[in-house]
Amino acid sequence: MKAPAQIFLSYAREDEKKVESLYQKLSNAGFKPWMDKKDIRPGERWEFSIRRAIRDSDFFVACLSANSVAKRGWIQREIKRALDLWQEKLEDDIYLIPVRLEDCEMPESLHDIQWVDLFKEDGWTQLVKAIRTGMERWTEVLAYEEPSLDIGITTAEEGPEQVLEFEPYVGPRPFERDDQALFFGRDHEASELLSLVIAHRVLLLYAQSGAGKTSLLNAKLIPLLEGEEFEVLPLVRVQGLIPKDIEPKEILNLYTFNTLMSWAEPKADTRQLAQMSIADFLKQRERPIDEEGLPSPRVVIFDQFEELFTFYSERWRDREGFFEQVRDALEEDPLLRVVFVIREDYIAQLDPYAPLLPEKLRARFRLERLREGAALAAVTGPLRDTGRSFAESVAEQLVEDLLKVRVQSAIGGTVEVTGEFIEPVQLQVVCQSLWRALPPDVTAIAQEHLQAFGDVNQALSGFYERSIKRAAQEAGVKEENLRAWFDSSLITPAGTRGTVFRGREETGGIPNTAADVLDNLHLIRGERRAGALWYELTHDRFIEPIQESNKTWRERKSEEQAKKRLTVLVVLGTAMATLIVVILLMASAMARANQNRADYQARLATSRRLAAQALTLLDGQLDLALLLSLEANRLADTVEARASLLAGLEFSPHLATFLHGHTDWVRSVDFSPDGRTLASGNADGTIILWDVATGQPIGQPLTGHTKEVRSVDFSPDGQTLASASEDNTIILWDVATGQPIGQPLTGHTEEVRSVDFSPDGQTLASGSRDLTIILWDVVNCRPIGQPLTGHTEEVRSVDFSPDGRTLASGSYDNTIILWDVETGQPVGQPLTDHRASVYSVAFSPDGRTLASGSQDLTIILWDVATGQPIIQSLTGHSDGVFSVAFSPDGQTLASGSADKTIILWNLANDPPIGQPFIGHSDSVLSVAFSPDGQTLASGSRGPTIILWDVVARQPLTNHMGAVLNVAFSPDGQTLASGSADKTITLWDIATGQLIGQPLTGHTAKVLSVAFSPDGQILASGSADNTIILWDVATGQPIGQPLTGHTAPMRSVAFSLDGKTLASGGEDNTIILWDVTTGQPIGQPLTDHTDAVLSIAFSPDSKTLASASEDNTIILWDVATRQPIGQPLTDHTDAVLSIAFSPDGKTLASGSADQTIIL
Repeated sequence: MKAPAQIFLSYAREDEKKVESLYQKLSNAGFKPWMDKKDIRPGERWEFSIRRAIRDSDFFVACLSANSVAKRGWIQREIKRALDLWQEKLEDDIYLIPVRLEDCEMPESLHDIQWVDLFKEDGWTQLVKAIRTGMERWTEVLAYEEPSLDIGITTAEEGPEQVLEFEPYVGPRPFERDDQALFFGRDHEASELLSLVIAHRVLLLYAQSGAGKTSLLNAKLIPLLEGEEFEVLPLVRVQGLIPKDIEPKEILNLYTFNTLMSWAEPKADTRQLAQMSIADFLKQRERPIDEEGLPSPRVVIFDQFEELFTFYSERWRDREGFFEQVRDALEEDPLLRVVFVIREDYIAQLDPYAPLLPEKLRARFRLERLREGAALAAVTGPLRDTGRSFAESVAEQLVEDLLKVRVQSAIGGTVEVTGEFIEPVQLQVVCQSLWRALPPDVTAIAQEHLQAFGDVNQALSGFYERSIKRAAQEAGVKEENLRAWFDSSLITPAGTRGTVFRGREETGGIPNTAADVLDNLHLIRGERRAGALWYELTHDRFIEPIQESNKTWRERKSEEQAKKRLTVLVVLGTAMATLIVVILLMASAMARANQNRADYQARLATSRRLAAQALTLLDGQLDLALLLSLEANRLADTVEARASLLAGLEFSPHLATFLHGHTDWVRSVDFSPDGRTLASGNADGTIILWDVATGQPIGQPLTGHTKEVRSVDFSPDGQTLASASEDNTIILWDVATGQPIGQPLTGHTEEVRSVDFSPDGQTLASGSRDLTIILWDVVNCRPIGQPLTGHTEEVRSVDFSPDGRTLASGSYDNTIILWDVETGQPVGQPLTDHRASVYSVAFSPDGRTLASGSQDLTIILWDVATGQPIIQSLTGHSDGVFSVAFSPDGQTLASGSADKTIILWNLANDPPIGQPFIGHSDSVLSVAFSPDGQTLASGSRGPTIILWDVVARQPLTNHMGAVLNVAFSPDGQTLASGSADKTITLWDIATGQLIGQPLTGHTAKVLSVAFSPDGQILASGSADNTIILWDVATGQPIGQPLTGHTAPMRSVAFSLDGKTLASGGEDNTIILWDVTTGQPIGQPLTDHTDAVLSIAFSPDSKTLASASEDNTIILWDVATRQPIGQPLTDHTDAVLSIAFSPDGKTLASGSADQTIIL
């Protein structure tokens, strides 16, 4: 018996009565209509039921009227879902039938589908005819494909109905809007994001590749925003296909154009869009009105925003303009919200544009991968209303299996451990595989089903095999090469994840197109490290399945080849077999001859692997990363090895020395007054004295404490060192001999946290966990009076003022107390502005300011005289501030934090000086300046001490605009800088100070500066189209400006003898000038077709090279002024800079196409 065709009725709530009438007529005609009001049973989830009904229906009837066409809501979502399903059907299938209940506009999405006008006389007849025609076509198709198959759904008479075509897991694809009923485990993140969007104009959502950003947007955040009456525009991608009817050069801003194309109707005027701004478009777009007649707030979401930096590199100038347009749109519309969604490895490229946006894009949310609890919800949640569920503890076992990863052990080899995160894609792949493999009659998924069908390795292995087959097919590469690539490049010999560098055309030997396919499938992911793209497996859990799959595949191939060889031997006979043996022996000899080549290849592979590993360690173990980079370079001089070493050296450019010697946390560091010795206290109970010049320990560690050393401090004369310990004692050490002076000082009843000598060296203060402070007579080794009491929790830090009259103490009770040393009484009330424990206090050298670092992530500067904060708290750290220290001149404050960084603060205007110091692998517990202020020492929870070059971090600041060009004098003692403020500044390299006053004379920004070979003349090229020659000694212009260019000057260069100056400009020309007379030599060189951006003389000055925005380089014969050969055309974008090697044999060029060519 054939069941009647099921027809889904989609409608707006205002048309309910009309649709109920249609429902009844369809029923009377023998069809099976489905309408939410009539067919969703009590207790069923509304959204899930609608989704299932659409999928199970044979026809989808969209009931349209003025109400539904103008309404945003369920009907629009249902139509979108139906359109998606329609794509899966045959071209001539009748499935989606638009039915107009009244005369109204057709939605754009349904324009190319013939509709039925139900309000007309023949409307009902036409609808029934369409349905019956559709049913007849099924019969034809099914009769052709499977003659024995009956049409329709099995009825009760023929057996129970199985509705298991529906899949509750999406597999490797992202969740879509219609999948929200299946999306679980992200409620907390969605709620946080909703709050951030409401509270901030601009929000940055970032995460690793594959963490599920797009899925979270589609299935959770957007529905929540719409529930809060936000108008959410379609997701934006800033890259896309440019229509054939428009040239890219006609588009004002490519990123803006693609944004508008994401929102525009299909028939929109693309030429008009090419000239529009974001603000103009949004002003023209019709806006929904809420129930109170007010416009709804609007949200714009830029998904996969890293495409701003990975597409259209030739239009890199459009990026700043794009951000300015976003800013303008926000300024014009106070109800607008913008969300940028980006991979976290592109944040460094995004940050320079953050100042252009409101709040400088400070509102940020990092999306983690799934933790155990969220993963469990993602596994079990989608099964609701499916008739299936997991038996007790089975889902937990599946999640536990997904969490398992293999890591390298301390003694070599690998071990399986339980990880912290699960990749969402991995979870969906495994669950989808389990669902598809289950027998139809299973309702409770038991342990035996998990073992039989839910094997994680099997599921991931199957996903791997499908992925590489697809990559092989789309990229035209052999499957065996892809498998070998995974084995050699992405999995290390120790069985852990490896990384592989993406080159210009290939990634570790396979085409980049294959890597792109695998990246899109989320089998691998790319991350930017040190400016380059590196690939790795998305999760360690893939390692074992891949290895097993490759092993099985190789064994099967080997068996097939053996069978073929055996067949050949039988056919050819013994003689041929003998010949084959001879050939094999010859092959063996050749293999031995190629052993050296194989050895080199092995070294090459090891070098690349070490280089890749070094890059992964930059954030956590910089010292090890540098050592691995050195070893990689020793094994083979590869691009990857050199890149990793350079990245390590540039990662923390002010790091001077690692001091290795401790085996546990370095709790405290302090310089001796002469700066030659550094003392460090360790959690293993020892103290090491270091020779700062050599970085080596002086003698043996000082031993005497029985527990952790929490604090060390030199006496003002440098002859004594005090140490405080968790063994409740203080020891005074003779620095010269390394021996204790007398017995330990005992008086505290609990751990001693901090010690500090008074400026005269006669008194020592100690703060303890017993809530007290003791002042000690250093000569007699006795307490002075009674302990100072006032704190209600342990005293974490103590520090004397420079005059010795005041002592500051910071405590876990969130307060600071200033004490009168002479009376032992508090001075005024406690300082109480911190909201968490105070870890560190320090007086400025003049004693007027006190700095305090706290667990509340802030630093406060206090006016000692008034006890009030001088300014708002200094914020920049992302975790507690453990230590603060003033530089000897009082101009700089250093802070060390649990976020593993150190920040230097300019106390004249409060902002941080440059970027944070990065190098420690764990919390920074202590910082100390050397007496000359040029070196900073830091100790951390990692067993290392780092010495930092502080002076090198000071930027040269004087210009009032962007610095556009710099040049060193030939003797290296002077630096010239040209700026957008129209001036040139000369700097003394040794002191970092200005030489005289800025050079003024240009009327527009200075784009290029160059010294003559003797260093006596400086040439400057400007956007005012002139060149000025300056006398470096006097700072005065030499003669009149050189005029001849008709557009801004982008580059100037002197010949080796200093007699000729070359200049290149945006007028596409190069002019050679006689430096003595200031006159042009002959006519301009005019072969370039776009702006000349860089010029350089060869060392012998016989050749001039010019680089242009026309993507070419031209070599010129200076004597004849003619091009030498054809232009060099290998670059695909503007050539920004060129330089000759010292011997003149090689020219290097850097381009906007992100490449360097030699």
